[in-house]
Amino acid sequence: MNIILLFGFAVFLISGSVMLFCYKAVKSKLHDMHGTLQTTGTVIDLSESPDSDNETVYSPRIEFTISSGHKTIFTSETYFRPSPYAKGDTVIIRYNPDNPEKALLNNFFAQWGAIIIICTRSCIFLFFGFYIILIAIRVF
Repeated sequence: MNIILLFGFAVFLISGSVMLFCYKAVKSKLHDMHGTLQTTGTVIDLSESPDSDNETVYSPRIEFTISSGHKTIFTSETYFRPSPYAKGDTVIIRYNPDNPEKALLNNFFAQWGAIIIICTRSCIFLFFGFYIILIAIRVF
């Protein structure tokens, strides 16, 4: 019983810690998006990188003009396989006027995908740990 109960508590605590991380990540993302401006940009290139499976993933390099008229180029931190973008495509982006080089694609998955995946997995393990604890308490 003690081992099952300890395992359940460990899963529950680790998942809870990850949920705290998710909360802070969402709060940080909302803070980063506050005050951003939306504009259009043009894909000028696709950066290639190997992923963990040693397959090629693509990240668009985008040129856009900020509100002051200055042209800026940034490379998205979101990688795709295959790339949904091609050179010359027009995309919608969000940028902070104080730091336009840290722009983001105005794409739901690019902005929230990683957070949603981590939070979903954490919720599953949180309930799994809680279920193990309940079983351990009822059995013994």
